[in-house]
Amino acid sequence: MVFAGTNGDGVFKSTNGGQNWIQVNNNLANTYVTSIAISSDYSTVLAGTEGGVFKSTNGGRSWTQVNSGLENSYVFSIAFASNSTVFAGTEGGVFKSTDGGQSWTKVNSGLDNAYVFSVAVSPTYSTDGTLFAGTNGGGVFNDPLLSTPVFRQWNMKIAEKAKISLKGYPSGTNSDNYSEKWTLYENGLFGTDTDLYGTWKQKSKKIILSLDPEGISKNVVRVLKDISHDKAEEIIASKIILTIKENKDGAFSGKYRESAKFQENGVKGKITIDRKFNGSSDK
Repeated sequence: MVFAGTNGDGVFKSTNGGQNWIQVNNNLANTYVTSIAISSDYSTVLAGTEGGVFKSTNGGRSWTQVNSGLENSYVFSIAFASNSTVFAGTEGGVFKSTDGGQSWTKVNSGLDNAYVFSVAVSPTYSTDGTLFAGTNGGGVFNDPLLSTPVFRQWNMKIAEKAKISLKGYPSGTNSDNYSEKWTLYENGLFGTDTDLYGTWKQKSKKIILSLDPEGISKNVVRVLKDISHDKAEEIIASKIILTIKENKDGAFSGKYRESAKFQENGVKGKITIDRKFNGSSDK
């Protein structure tokens, strides 16, 4: 079987090596198809479109939209790593599925450019766990962490309050509430589905995390843009050490402060971001 995606006419299928084609668009709600991927056992076909991902388990005779967890619906590329593990490159970064495309999780830790036009899986993915992501002007990234065994995953509820001081400008504040997922890997590294990452270690019943300043700086940039300071540059953040202790149910709470210096239009400024969190473990 061969499948071809088109710009506006959906998916076509050939069963004789491309000599003849038939259109197979039943329930394909978006016919602007940017990419197609087929599992190695030919049981699943995924179509990436301008409106998300569609899945067929009957050779393309019918399609079902599978966008659960996929925050950005414009999908540029799709690649199978195994019959169940799939990666999608989108205008919002890379998303991973471990259930054949039924649901998706963002895996952008360390990815500086969110416009991912292509994804490619290492030929030896089963042993090295390497994925390559080609971006729009940001070069190629690879992330071998994606197959590293997970020690713990935390679902975090974040209450964030930022305060900014910039000489010659009135003080600015901003508040926000949102969710994050933190993943601790067995090799001592951790990352979030936003921009934070670093290392962790366990001491008695406590988990001690060291947040990398580069990831903190990216979070600072996001907050500055939210309060109309999108010209800030030369951002310098400090490392943060965070201690978390789960209760018997795997729940916890706490707070920490991010702080950074920056410049905007040649004027020096400072920002502090107080983050309160409530979390729970799902592993």
